Amino acid sequence: MFSLQIMGYIILPLGFFLFFLNKKWLLYFTIFFMGFTGSSVLNIGNSLSIQPSYYLGVLFFIKTVISSFKEKSIIKPSILILFIILCIFTLIMPILLEGKNIEVINQDDIKIAVSFTYQNVTQLLYLVFSFVIYWCIKDYLCSNPSELEKVIKVFIYSCLTICLLGLYQEVAYIKNLEFNSIFRSGVHGGVQPYGSFTRIYSVTQEPSMLGYFLAPVMAMIISIGNNIIKHKYLMVFLIMITGIFTLSTTFFIGIILFVTKVIFDQLICVIKNKNNTYINVFKQVLICLLISIVAFALVYNLNRDVIDWIIRDSTNKLQGNGISGEIRSEAFFKHIKVGLEHPLLGVGFGSARSKDLFSTWLCNIGIIPLSIFLIYLFKLIDKLKDTKDKMCYGISNFIFVLFFCAFISVPEPYFLFIWFMFAVGETLILKNNYKVKFCLQQVMPKNQNNNQDL
Repeated sequence: MFSLQIMGYIILPLGFFLFFLNKKWLLYFTIFFMGFTGSSVLNIGNSLSIQPSYYLGVLFFIKTVISSFKEKSIIKPSILILFIILCIFTLIMPILLEGKNIEVINQDDIKIAVSFTYQNVTQLLYLVFSFVIYWCIKDYLCSNPSELEKVIKVFIYSCLTICLLGLYQEVAYIKNLEFNSIFRSGVHGGVQPYGSFTRIYSVTQEPSMLGYFLAPVMAMIISIGNNIIKHKYLMVFLIMITGIFTLSTTFFIGIILFVTKVIFDQLICVIKNKNNTYINVFKQVLICLLISIVAFALVYNLNRDVIDWIIRDSTNKLQGNGISGEIRSEAFFKHIKVGLEHPLLGVGFGSARSKDLFSTWLCNIGIIPLSIFLIYLFKLIDKLKDTKDKMCYGISNFIFVLFFCAFISVPEPYFLFIWFMFAVGETLILKNNYKVKFCLQQVMPKNQNNNQDL
């Protein structure tokens, strides 16, 4: 029943060793492995894999609880706590709706009538665990804001590692070398060969998940300052090559969304006659577009089947043709209809699963909890964008691309790198607000200091 994987022989003792060091080391390694969503340290039966970041995250949570008891303090969570509480309340809905023959598509892509099942509980537990890790990371970063740049660097180096492992995976497939049993040993996922090559999935569950991870990271790397990451354009080229070989529509949609957002931000600054502090980002986007053209030309010369597949598959999905497009369209419209018929709390968290997060959550949790989450998301992105800090703008672009892609093509909200970015974004806003407050207190007359509402 329990199967210890090759990666587990390294990660399990490593976590035990890190537990007795400074808490920051557990955080660094948790962040580093957040993108390894297809890797496993331990498989339980044929349905559950313990990801490295989940195992290390649990240890980080325990350390946080211990330190909180000692210090008798922990930072308050954001409005996300209300969203989580409402998601918990939605579990009453499948009990109330059982026997009413309300049809949805479940986690296994099977049409079923709504009823309370173990999947309602397990899916909610994944969400609650992700929230708890977000809370712990936010608590640590708010107490140690100097760590912000370091954790972003760790995350970027993790992306570099994932790209290199993805390219090795392609070589391993061609040369018949071992890859999955070492780096991608989770119970979910499979190989997707196409002609003379295989779609790159690296250490994720499938190619589309790798594309979903790479697109927002690329947006962030282009947007943040050169002082945080060196050799930026080499990194962009590596991500672009890897992203092309995923053959993932999600990756290309993410890049298009990012470029569109940057252009829109520039136009708003010009229209409002604002001091445009992101003009360098716009220039870097243009340079990266040239890099992307070079990457496409290189891939086309290496294997023309790749570009042909991308064009054909993207067209079919956008038009709703083919098996993937038909399944996606059917699930979307079915769950939108069910969600609108049960707007208060949906049909229960974890009951349904579309091919996109928006219709999945509208169906599962209803309009009220979904609206709270969307308001949180909009305010977070907007505040980060308005903060005159390139790191803030980079995180804003990451979250924007991530969730725009999720709402149209990826239904999974449980990846820890999503919640990590929430914690980073909120900490950056608090940090920059404190800087503004501190500077104002230094320049304002003493008799005005006490009356200023910040």
